Amino acid sequence: AVLQIILNHIDHQMPLDESVSNPRIHYENGLLSIEPGYDEAACHALLDEFPEQQQWKRKNLFFGGAHSVILKTNGMLEGSGDERRGGVWRRLFN
Repeated sequence: AVLQIILNHIDHQMPLDESVSNPRIHYENGLLSIEPGYDEAACHALLDEFPEQQQWKRKNLFFGGAHSVILKTNGMLEGSGDERRGGVWRRLFN
């Protein structure tokens, strides 16, 4: 989960909240598990390499829950709570 969030935010320049809430994938013991909303064309392209795929019906903590906070260049904090873990983000100070 953490790596996918970092890649989404830095490499794909997604806003932090979108990076955290974006659908995730997980590979273990020959099975590729996929959250709903993951790009359908990407899933199809992965079939040759990962023929065993499980499509989940909703987002789940199985894919990890990662609350995230970054320090922006202007000195402000930005955060995002992961819905998979019931998270919220609140700034309590400036």
